Amino acid sequence: MTGASAGPVDIAALRAAHPIHEVVAAAGIELTPRGLGFVGCCPFHDDATPSLSVGGVPDRFHCFGCGASGDVIDFVRRLEGLGFLEAVDRLDHHTPSPAARPSAVPRAPAVPRQRPLVSTHRGHQINTMAWQYCTNTVRHAFAVSYLSHHRGIDVRDLEAQLGAALVGHTGNDWSGMTRHLLGQGVGADELLAMDLSRRSNSGRLMDTFHARLVVPVHSPEGQIAALVGRTTVDDPRTPKYRNPTRTATFDKSTALYSPTRPTMGAVAVVVEGPLDALAITAAAATSGRLDQFWACTANGVSVSPAQAHLVTTSGLAKVVIALDADAAGAEGAQRWVDAVCRGQRYPAMLTHLPSNLDPADWLALHGPDGLSAFDPGVEVGDPRPVQPGRELVRAALAAAHDQVRDTIRDLIPVLMGVDGAAARVLFAQADDEMTRQGWNPKGTFTDTLRQAVAVAAAQRRDVAAPVSRPVEPVPASRRVELAAGPAAYR
Repeated sequence: MTGASAGPVDIAALRAAHPIHEVVAAAGIELTPRGLGFVGCCPFHDDATPSLSVGGVPDRFHCFGCGASGDVIDFVRRLEGLGFLEAVDRLDHHTPSPAARPSAVPRAPAVPRQRPLVSTHRGHQINTMAWQYCTNTVRHAFAVSYLSHHRGIDVRDLEAQLGAALVGHTGNDWSGMTRHLLGQGVGADELLAMDLSRRSNSGRLMDTFHARLVVPVHSPEGQIAALVGRTTVDDPRTPKYRNPTRTATFDKSTALYSPTRPTMGAVAVVVEGPLDALAITAAAATSGRLDQFWACTANGVSVSPAQAHLVTTSGLAKVVIALDADAAGAEGAQRWVDAVCRGQRYPAMLTHLPSNLDPADWLALHGPDGLSAFDPGVEVGDPRPVQPGRELVRAALAAAHDQVRDTIRDLIPVLMGVDGAAARVLFAQADDEMTRQGWNPKGTFTDTLRQAVAVAAAQRRDVAAPVSRPVEPVPASRRVELAAGPAAYR
């Protein structure tokens, strides 16, 4: 590499100097304004319909088809197969080379169209009208029937207990919702700004959520912040899920979908998709346990600190992470462990479902009895929630400067937040993972962690130290070190 950037990289300045929609457009990708950003066909997979969102979340891109996401540096790295500094150097000197996509024809950078701003209040009004359209008698009945026959999810008991529709459908008319909302006095610019409509290649206004089962994402105040759609069309070119881009009422990085509000003392079950959350909640309602489970999702495998904070501060008894049993789900579960256990210093448990099953699939096979897979009170059987010691160690090591000290620092608050038996399991898993990773030569990590737990337990006298043999006295020379490290995280 020649001319590579040297010294610290000012990422914020680089993003500001190279707006992501301009870099994407200069790479030959045709962008169409949508909501507060743009959409286009993703260059990272065979994308027949636009599934790449650009700038909907400021300075970010995300593909709802293949999952590719990141900032302008990540885009250049992925598009041209470069390393981080090479991508920075490319941006410093110019924008991505169209040669990376031989069939692409460079186009002028996209320029946002000027639209009147939609207030939060007006946005909620428009979303409510859209939801009413999707839940009229025929469309609601179709959605309920589709869930029952195609996914084995029966929401009738749940909706009866809550006294509200939880699912709707947009219909198969390409512009049905658009025409309806225009007839209700919603302006075309408002529909575009709320990402409920989009422009076709010919400029015609058409539905964003065409032929999709939809669920409402609510604001903390209970208003409809957005609709999330799941396709009901058997077409591999159509992305399975469609989240709205950022609007006046919705920000995917801070929002969670759940069919119900959190119940004090319930178990939070974090899942990957809205239908998984519906399946768990419906099974809980059918079995008379609706107040015991709160299923929620960040609508994908990513999680932000804000979403992790929301889950851990909602008055819930425990958190169980139960994402899909595939590679993407495993990566997502790792992110949630990092965000909840390491980021929020809050205990969580993991459910590992059988290969290629998601929670909705599992419950379709086992009915309400399958809720045991997400119940932290279940002590026997498989699958059931287990301690995430190995995942927590991997998360800690990935962020550590001092692998032993920093990992212990991240383990202590979680160990102190669980009871003796669970803490012993967590301790053993962490110890095994550190050994496997090569950070426990001659048991030094084991001994250091044990001593750190003893110090923390002594300072929390109502918590017993999770050890399997008597704790040896802490040498005076190490008390100051331990007190300044893990024990400070009590």
